[in-house]
Amino acid sequence: MTDGMIDWLYQSTLDISIIIVLILLIRNPVRRLLGAHISYWLWTLPLLRLIFSEKFERPAVITEYLPIPASNDLIPVYTGPLQPNDTQIEIVTAIWLLGLIFWVLLKIAQTIKFKSLLRKYSKYIPTDAVLTPVLSLKFSSKIKFKESSAIDGPFISGLLNNTVYLPVGFFEDYNENQRHHIIEHELTHAKRKDLWAQFMAEIFKAIFWFNPLIHIAWSKFQEDQELACDHQVLKHADHETRHEYGITLSKGLSALLTPNSLTFFNHKHERFIMLSKHKNNLLITFAGMIIIIAIAYVMLTKTPISLKQKSIDKHGQIVSFNFKGIPLESIAMLMSDATPGKKKFIGSSLLQGKLITADAIEIHAFDFFDALLNDHGLKVNRQDNVWQFSKL
Repeated sequence: MTDGMIDWLYQSTLDISIIIVLILLIRNPVRRLLGAHISYWLWTLPLLRLIFSEKFERPAVITEYLPIPASNDLIPVYTGPLQPNDTQIEIVTAIWLLGLIFWVLLKIAQTIKFKSLLRKYSKYIPTDAVLTPVLSLKFSSKIKFKESSAIDGPFISGLLNNTVYLPVGFFEDYNENQRHHIIEHELTHAKRKDLWAQFMAEIFKAIFWFNPLIHIAWSKFQEDQELACDHQVLKHADHETRHEYGITLSKGLSALLTPNSLTFFNHKHERFIMLSKHKNNLLITFAGMIIIIAIAYVMLTKTPISLKQKSIDKHGQIVSFNFKGIPLESIAMLMSDATPGKKKFIGSSLLQGKLITADAIEIHAFDFFDALLNDHGLKVNRQDNVWQFSKL
Protein backbone atom coordinates (compact mmCIF):
# COMPACT_ATOMS: atom_id res chain seq x y z
CA MET A 1 0.00 0.00 0.00
CA THR A 2 2.87 2.35 0.81
CA ASP A 3 4.48 1.72 -2.58
CA GLY A 4 1.21 2.43 -4.35
CA MET A 5 0.63 5.62 -2.34
CA ILE A 6 4.06 7.02 -3.12
CA ASP A 7 3.72 6.05 -6.79
CA TRP A 8 0.34 7.83 -6.92
CA LEU A 9 1.77 10.89 -5.16
CA TYR A 10 4.79 10.98 -7.47
CA GLN A 11 2.76 10.67 -10.67
CA SER A 12 0.05 13.07 -9.48
CA THR A 13 2.63 15.69 -8.46
CA LEU A 14 4.29 15.56 -11.88
CA ASP A 15 1.02 15.73 -13.82
CA ILE A 16 -0.59 18.42 -11.66
CA SER A 17 2.59 20.53 -11.72
CA ILE A 18 2.54 20.48 -15.53
CA ILE A 19 -1.16 21.45 -15.53
CA ILE A 20 -0.55 24.33 -13.09
CA VAL A 21 2.34 25.68 -15.16
CA LEU A 22 0.06 25.56 -18.23
CA ILE A 23 -2.70 27.43 -16.37
CA LEU A 24 -0.29 30.07 -15.07
CA LEU A 25 0.96 30.66 -18.62
CA ILE A 26 -2.44 30.97 -20.31
CA ARG A 27 -4.77 32.37 -17.62
CA ASN A 28 -4.08 36.05 -18.38
CA PRO A 29 -4.64 35.88 -22.17
CA VAL A 30 -7.64 33.57 -21.64
CA ARG A 31 -9.16 36.02 -19.16
CA ARG A 32 -8.73 39.01 -21.47
CA LEU A 33 -9.88 37.24 -24.63
CA LEU A 34 -12.62 34.93 -23.33
CA GLY A 35 -13.58 36.28 -19.92
CA ALA A 36 -12.77 35.88 -16.24
CA HIS A 37 -15.22 33.00 -15.83
CA ILE A 38 -13.28 30.94 -18.42
CA SER A 39 -9.91 31.52 -16.72
CA TYR A 40 -11.52 30.46 -13.44
CA TRP A 41 -12.79 27.22 -15.01
CA LEU A 42 -9.20 26.36 -15.92
CA TRP A 43 -8.63 25.53 -12.26
CA THR A 44 -10.99 22.55 -12.58
CA LEU A 45 -8.27 20.77 -14.59
CA PRO A 46 -6.04 19.88 -11.58
CA LEU A 47 -9.14 18.58 -9.77
CA LEU A 48 -10.10 16.42 -12.76
CA ARG A 49 -6.56 15.04 -12.84
CA LEU A 50 -6.83 14.14 -9.16
CA ILE A 51 -10.21 12.44 -9.61
CA PHE A 52 -9.40 10.57 -12.83
CA SER A 53 -5.82 9.56 -12.06
CA GLU A 54 -6.43 6.01 -13.36
CA LYS A 55 -6.93 7.33 -16.89
CA PHE A 56 -3.22 7.97 -17.25
CA GLU A 57 -0.57 5.51 -18.33
CA ARG A 58 1.45 4.24 -15.39
CA PRO A 59 4.94 2.90 -16.22
CA ALA A 60 5.03 -0.43 -14.40
CA VAL A 61 8.43 -1.61 -13.18
CA ILE A 62 8.86 -5.06 -14.68
CA THR A 63 12.04 -7.11 -14.71
CA GLU A 64 12.26 -9.89 -17.25
CA TYR A 65 15.14 -12.21 -18.11
CA LEU A 66 15.47 -12.76 -21.83
CA PRO A 67 17.55 -15.70 -23.11
CA ILE A 68 20.16 -14.71 -25.69
CA PRO A 69 20.06 -16.89 -28.84
CA ALA A 70 22.91 -19.40 -29.08
CA SER A 71 23.86 -18.68 -25.46
CA ASN A 72 22.90 -19.74 -21.95
CA ASP A 73 23.42 -16.23 -20.58
CA LEU A 74 20.52 -14.11 -19.28
CA ILE A 75 20.21 -10.35 -19.61
CA PRO A 76 18.04 -8.33 -17.22
CA VAL A 77 15.69 -6.05 -19.17
CA TYR A 78 14.12 -3.16 -17.21
CA THR A 79 11.01 -1.83 -18.96
CA GLY A 80 10.42 0.91 -16.40
CA PRO A 81 12.30 3.17 -13.99
CA LEU A 82 14.18 1.66 -11.07
CA GLN A 83 12.32 1.88 -7.77
CA PRO A 84 13.70 2.98 -4.39
CA ASN A 85 14.11 0.39 -1.68
CA ASP A 86 11.60 -0.17 1.14
CA THR A 87 13.50 1.98 3.65
CA GLN A 88 13.59 4.96 1.30
CA ILE A 89 9.87 4.58 0.56
CA GLU A 90 9.03 4.45 4.27
CA ILE A 91 11.10 7.59 4.98
CA VAL A 92 9.46 9.53 2.14
CA THR A 93 6.00 8.35 3.23
CA ALA A 94 6.64 9.37 6.84
CA ILE A 95 7.84 12.86 5.82
CA TRP A 96 4.84 13.36 3.56
CA LEU A 97 2.34 12.20 6.19
CA LEU A 98 3.93 14.38 8.90
CA GLY A 99 3.71 17.39 6.58
CA LEU A 100 0.10 16.57 5.73
CA ILE A 101 -0.90 16.19 9.39
CA PHE A 102 0.90 19.40 10.37
CA TRP A 103 -0.79 21.34 7.57
CA VAL A 104 -4.27 20.03 8.45
CA LEU A 105 -3.80 20.73 12.17
CA LEU A 106 -2.52 24.23 11.39
CA LYS A 107 -5.58 25.02 9.26
CA ILE A 108 -7.94 23.60 11.89
CA ALA A 109 -6.28 25.70 14.60
CA GLN A 110 -6.51 28.85 12.44
CA THR A 111 -10.18 28.20 11.70
CA ILE A 112 -11.06 27.58 15.35
CA LYS A 113 -9.27 30.78 16.40
CA PHE A 114 -10.95 32.78 13.64
CA LYS A 115 -14.45 31.44 14.38
CA SER A 116 -13.98 32.06 18.09
CA LEU A 117 -13.03 35.68 17.42
CA LEU A 118 -16.08 36.17 15.21
CA ARG A 119 -18.45 34.65 17.78
CA LYS A 120 -17.07 36.96 20.47
CA TYR A 121 -17.28 40.20 18.49
CA SER A 122 -20.26 39.65 16.17
CA LYS A 123 -24.03 39.99 16.40
CA TYR A 124 -26.87 39.08 14.05
CA ILE A 125 -28.51 41.62 11.76
CA PRO A 126 -32.09 41.10 10.52
CA THR A 127 -32.06 39.93 6.91
CA ASP A 128 -34.62 42.50 5.79
CA ALA A 129 -32.37 45.26 7.12
CA VAL A 130 -29.63 44.25 4.68
CA LEU A 131 -31.29 42.87 1.54
CA THR A 132 -32.95 45.13 -0.99
CA PRO A 133 -36.17 43.83 -2.60
CA VAL A 134 -34.18 42.94 -5.76
CA LEU A 135 -31.63 40.90 -3.82
CA SER A 136 -34.34 39.22 -1.75
CA LEU A 137 -35.91 37.85 -4.94
CA LYS A 138 -32.58 36.87 -6.47
CA PHE A 139 -30.90 35.03 -3.60
CA SER A 140 -31.73 32.49 -0.90
CA SER A 141 -33.14 33.80 2.36
CA LYS A 142 -31.22 31.11 4.30
CA ILE A 143 -28.05 33.21 4.32
CA LYS A 144 -27.48 35.01 7.62
CA PHE A 145 -25.94 38.41 8.26
CA LYS A 146 -23.77 39.54 11.16
CA GLU A 147 -22.09 42.78 12.16
CA SER A 148 -18.60 42.42 13.63
CA SER A 149 -16.12 44.81 15.24
CA ALA A 150 -13.28 42.35 14.56
CA ILE A 151 -13.09 42.98 10.82
CA ASP A 152 -12.35 45.87 8.45
CA GLY A 153 -14.26 44.72 5.37
CA PRO A 154 -17.27 42.59 4.42
CA PHE A 155 -16.88 38.90 3.56
CA ILE A 156 -18.83 35.66 3.44
CA SER A 157 -17.85 32.56 5.40
CA GLY A 158 -19.21 29.14 6.32
CA LEU A 159 -19.41 26.05 4.11
CA LEU A 160 -22.72 24.68 5.36
CA ASN A 161 -24.26 27.80 6.90
CA ASN A 162 -23.30 30.82 4.80
CA THR A 163 -22.95 34.00 6.82
CA VAL A 164 -22.10 37.44 5.49
CA TYR A 165 -20.07 39.47 7.98
CA LEU A 166 -20.23 43.26 7.79
CA PRO A 167 -17.91 45.67 9.61
CA VAL A 168 -19.22 48.11 12.18
CA GLY A 169 -20.24 51.31 10.38
CA PHE A 170 -21.04 49.52 7.12
CA PHE A 171 -24.42 51.23 6.72
CA GLU A 172 -22.92 54.66 7.40
CA ASP A 173 -19.78 54.27 5.25
CA TYR A 174 -21.52 53.11 2.06
CA ASN A 175 -24.59 54.45 0.29
CA GLU A 176 -27.50 52.27 -0.79
CA ASN A 177 -26.09 51.45 -4.26
CA GLN A 178 -22.67 50.61 -2.87
CA ARG A 179 -24.18 48.35 -0.20
CA HIS A 180 -26.19 46.66 -2.93
CA HIS A 181 -23.05 45.91 -4.98
CA ILE A 182 -21.12 44.56 -1.99
CA ILE A 183 -23.93 42.34 -0.73
CA GLU A 184 -24.71 41.06 -4.23
CA HIS A 185 -21.07 40.15 -4.74
CA GLU A 186 -20.92 38.15 -1.49
CA LEU A 187 -24.25 36.43 -2.15
CA THR A 188 -23.05 35.51 -5.65
CA HIS A 189 -20.08 33.76 -4.05
CA ALA A 190 -22.56 31.70 -2.04
CA LYS A 191 -24.71 30.93 -5.08
CA ARG A 192 -21.68 29.80 -7.08
CA LYS A 193 -20.44 27.58 -4.20
CA ASP A 194 -17.10 29.40 -4.29
CA LEU A 195 -16.41 28.57 -0.64
CA TRP A 196 -16.54 24.87 -1.52
CA ALA A 197 -14.12 25.50 -4.39
CA GLN A 198 -11.82 27.24 -1.91
CA PHE A 199 -12.16 24.27 0.45
CA MET A 200 -11.11 21.88 -2.34
CA ALA A 201 -8.11 24.12 -3.04
CA GLU A 202 -7.17 23.83 0.64
CA ILE A 203 -7.25 20.03 0.29
CA PHE A 204 -4.84 20.35 -2.63
CA LYS A 205 -2.53 22.47 -0.50
CA ALA A 206 -2.63 19.88 2.27
CA ILE A 207 -1.91 16.88 0.00
CA PHE A 208 0.79 18.60 -2.05
CA TRP A 209 2.17 20.84 0.73
CA PHE A 210 5.73 20.16 -0.49
CA ASN A 211 5.08 21.50 -4.02
CA PRO A 212 5.81 25.25 -4.30
CA LEU A 213 3.69 25.47 -7.46
CA ILE A 214 0.58 24.68 -5.42
CA HIS A 215 1.20 27.68 -3.16
CA ILE A 216 1.92 29.95 -6.13
CA ALA A 217 -1.29 28.78 -7.79
CA TRP A 218 -3.31 29.46 -4.61
CA SER A 219 -3.16 33.27 -4.90
CA LYS A 220 -3.84 33.16 -8.64
CA PHE A 221 -6.81 30.88 -8.04
CA GLN A 222 -8.24 33.34 -5.50
CA GLU A 223 -7.76 36.22 -7.93
CA ASP A 224 -9.54 34.35 -10.73
CA GLN A 225 -12.32 33.43 -8.32
CA GLU A 226 -12.97 37.07 -7.46
CA LEU A 227 -12.87 38.10 -11.11
CA ALA A 228 -15.27 35.32 -12.07
CA CYS A 229 -17.66 36.48 -9.36
CA ASP A 230 -17.45 40.05 -10.70
CA HIS A 231 -18.25 38.68 -14.17
CA GLN A 232 -21.34 36.93 -12.83
CA VAL A 233 -22.55 40.09 -11.07
CA LEU A 234 -21.88 42.48 -13.98
CA LYS A 235 -22.54 40.35 -17.07
CA HIS A 236 -25.87 42.15 -17.74
CA ALA A 237 -24.93 45.50 -16.18
CA ASP A 238 -24.89 48.80 -18.05
CA HIS A 239 -22.00 51.28 -18.13
CA GLU A 240 -23.32 53.33 -15.21
CA THR A 241 -23.62 50.27 -12.97
CA ARG A 242 -20.08 49.21 -13.82
CA HIS A 243 -18.85 52.69 -12.96
CA GLU A 244 -20.62 52.59 -9.57
CA TYR A 245 -19.22 49.11 -8.94
CA GLY A 246 -15.71 50.42 -9.58
CA ILE A 247 -16.22 53.33 -7.19
CA THR A 248 -17.40 50.90 -4.51
CA LEU A 249 -14.39 48.69 -5.11
CA SER A 250 -11.99 51.63 -4.76
CA LYS A 251 -13.54 52.79 -1.51
CA GLY A 252 -13.10 49.74 0.69
CA LEU A 253 -10.23 48.08 2.48
CA SER A 254 -9.23 44.46 2.12
CA ALA A 255 -10.30 42.22 4.96
CA LEU A 256 -7.70 40.11 6.71
CA LEU A 257 -6.94 36.80 5.00
CA THR A 258 -9.14 34.37 6.89
CA PRO A 259 -9.93 30.64 6.57
CA ASN A 260 -12.82 29.79 4.26
CA SER A 261 -13.91 33.35 3.56
CA LEU A 262 -14.35 35.53 0.49
CA THR A 263 -14.26 39.32 0.62
CA PHE A 264 -15.38 42.00 -1.80
CA PHE A 265 -12.22 44.08 -1.56
CA ASN A 266 -9.52 41.57 -2.59
CA HIS A 267 -7.35 41.79 -5.76
CA LYS A 268 -8.64 45.26 -6.65
CA HIS A 269 -6.05 46.27 -9.27
CA GLU A 270 -6.82 43.52 -11.79
CA ARG A 271 -10.55 43.80 -11.09
CA PHE A 272 -10.50 47.47 -12.10
CA ILE A 273 -8.92 46.52 -15.41
CA MET A 274 -11.56 43.85 -16.07
CA LEU A 275 -14.66 45.88 -15.15
CA SER A 276 -15.46 46.81 -18.76
CA LYS A 277 -15.00 43.22 -19.96
CA HIS A 278 -17.46 41.46 -17.65
CA LYS A 279 -20.14 41.11 -20.31
CA ASN A 280 -22.41 38.25 -21.24
CA ASN A 281 -21.38 36.62 -24.53
CA LEU A 282 -22.70 33.10 -25.08
CA LEU A 283 -20.54 32.50 -28.17
CA ILE A 284 -17.30 33.35 -26.33
CA THR A 285 -18.41 31.31 -23.30
CA PHE A 286 -19.12 28.33 -25.56
CA ALA A 287 -15.70 28.70 -27.21
CA GLY A 288 -14.05 28.79 -23.79
CA MET A 289 -15.88 25.64 -22.71
CA ILE A 290 -14.74 23.84 -25.87
CA ILE A 291 -11.12 24.82 -25.18
CA ILE A 292 -11.27 23.55 -21.59
CA ILE A 293 -12.98 20.31 -22.64
CA ALA A 294 -10.29 19.80 -25.30
CA ILE A 295 -7.50 20.33 -22.77
CA ALA A 296 -9.22 17.98 -20.33
CA TYR A 297 -9.63 15.33 -23.03
CA VAL A 298 -5.94 15.40 -23.93
CA MET A 299 -4.98 15.50 -20.27
CA LEU A 300 -7.18 12.63 -19.08
CA THR A 301 -6.88 10.14 -21.93
CA LYS A 302 -4.08 7.76 -22.74
CA THR A 303 -1.82 8.18 -25.74
CA PRO A 304 -3.34 6.44 -28.77
CA ILE A 305 -1.78 3.05 -29.40
CA SER A 306 -1.00 3.98 -32.99
CA LEU A 307 1.14 6.94 -31.91
CA LYS A 308 2.99 4.94 -29.28
CA GLN A 309 3.57 2.10 -31.74
CA LYS A 310 5.05 4.47 -34.33
CA SER A 311 7.55 5.65 -31.73
CA ILE A 312 8.38 2.05 -30.80
CA ASP A 313 8.78 1.08 -34.45
CA LYS A 314 11.26 3.91 -34.96
CA HIS A 315 13.22 3.92 -31.69
CA GLY A 316 12.34 0.66 -29.92
CA GLN A 317 11.22 0.11 -26.35
CA ILE A 318 12.98 1.91 -23.50
CA VAL A 319 15.19 -0.74 -21.92
CA SER A 320 18.34 -1.25 -19.84
CA PHE A 321 21.05 -3.74 -20.79
CA ASN A 322 24.33 -4.97 -19.37
CA PHE A 323 26.35 -6.76 -22.08
CA LYS A 324 29.55 -8.61 -21.20
CA GLY A 325 31.18 -10.33 -24.16
CA ILE A 326 27.88 -10.97 -25.96
CA PRO A 327 27.96 -11.73 -29.73
CA LEU A 328 26.68 -8.78 -31.79
CA GLU A 329 24.55 -11.18 -33.85
CA SER A 330 22.79 -12.36 -30.69
CA ILE A 331 22.17 -8.76 -29.66
CA ALA A 332 20.60 -8.07 -33.06
CA MET A 333 18.19 -10.96 -32.55
CA LEU A 334 17.38 -9.68 -29.08
CA MET A 335 16.74 -6.18 -30.39
CA SER A 336 14.37 -7.53 -33.01
CA ASP A 337 12.14 -8.63 -30.15
CA ALA A 338 11.60 -4.95 -29.24
CA THR A 339 8.80 -4.80 -31.84
CA PRO A 340 6.18 -7.38 -32.75
CA GLY A 341 6.55 -9.65 -35.75
CA LYS A 342 9.21 -12.05 -36.94
CA LYS A 343 12.20 -10.30 -38.54
CA LYS A 344 14.18 -11.32 -41.62
CA PHE A 345 17.89 -10.51 -41.47
CA ILE A 346 19.87 -9.70 -44.63
CA GLY A 347 23.66 -9.38 -44.41
CA SER A 348 23.79 -10.65 -40.81
CA SER A 349 27.14 -12.31 -41.59
CA LEU A 350 28.71 -8.86 -41.08
CA LEU A 351 27.84 -9.18 -37.38
CA GLN A 352 29.70 -12.42 -36.82
CA GLY A 353 32.86 -12.49 -34.72
CA LYS A 354 32.12 -9.28 -32.88
CA LEU A 355 31.70 -9.46 -29.08
CA ILE A 356 30.06 -6.57 -27.23
CA THR A 357 30.69 -5.30 -23.72
CA ALA A 358 28.51 -2.28 -22.99
CA ASP A 359 25.92 -0.84 -20.60
CA ALA A 360 22.63 0.85 -21.45
CA ILE A 361 20.34 2.41 -18.86
CA GLU A 362 16.82 3.46 -19.88
CA ILE A 363 17.54 4.06 -23.56
CA HIS A 364 15.58 3.35 -26.72
CA ALA A 365 16.60 -0.13 -27.87
CA PHE A 366 17.08 0.69 -31.56
CA ASP A 367 18.98 3.91 -30.86
CA PHE A 368 21.36 1.95 -28.64
CA PHE A 369 21.74 -0.83 -31.21
CA ASP A 370 22.39 1.68 -34.04
CA ALA A 371 25.15 3.24 -31.94
CA LEU A 372 26.73 -0.21 -31.38
CA LEU A 373 26.68 -0.94 -35.10
CA ASN A 374 28.15 2.48 -35.86
CA ASP A 375 31.02 1.77 -33.46
CA HIS A 376 31.86 -1.31 -35.58
CA GLY A 377 31.50 0.44 -38.94
CA LEU A 378 28.06 -1.01 -39.66
CA LYS A 379 24.50 0.20 -40.15
CA VAL A 380 21.04 -1.32 -40.52
CA ASN A 381 18.09 -0.37 -42.67
CA ARG A 382 14.78 -1.46 -41.08
CA GLN A 383 11.88 -1.73 -43.52
CA ASP A 384 8.81 -3.37 -42.00
CA ASN A 385 10.06 -6.77 -40.81
CA VAL A 386 13.19 -6.82 -42.98
CA TRP A 387 16.51 -5.73 -41.45
CA GLN A 388 19.35 -5.22 -43.94
CA PHE A 389 22.87 -4.86 -42.54
CA SER A 390 25.66 -3.15 -44.48
CA LYS A 391 28.97 -1.35 -43.99
CA LEU A 392 29.11 2.39 -43.46
